[in-house]
Amino acid sequence: MIPSKFLLVSALATACLASAQTKTPPKPTGLCAQAAQNVDMAANPGRYDNQVYSVSLSGKVIATHADEPVEHAIIERMSKSWGNCLQATSTNKSGAFSLGSGSSGTYYLRVSKHGYRPVMLKVTVRPTAPGDLVVSLTPET
Repeated sequence: MIPSKFLLVSALATACLASAQTKTPPKPTGLCAQAAQNVDMAANPGRYDNQVYSVSLSGKVIATHADEPVEHAIIERMSKSWGNCLQATSTNKSGAFSLGSGSSGTYYLRVSKHGYRPVMLKVTVRPTAPGDLVVSLTPET
């Protein structure tokens, strides 16, 4: 006969597995959720505006019409399919942001702020790139 404590553990493991298989993916939270409200991804599925090169995933966001820093813009590191926000941060008063140094490779960034058109970038991080990112946001009309 099997001891009851083993049956209980087995039943719990089966219930957890069944629960995990039926759950929907978690909804974005924090800055990722806030940015999702600024961007209509159905309008640009899987598309990016520019491919750029940078030494890191850090830089500055400026307004194209005034060449001034954009405070509180949201920068998201997205999955390649643009379907999932993997990491997010916002700009400070001087428009600066950092998503970390980022190892060499390709990253997908979405930059948005209410009242501006979102920018979607394919960023290749490599040590020989000219410098950090400078992203220009254009006001919506």
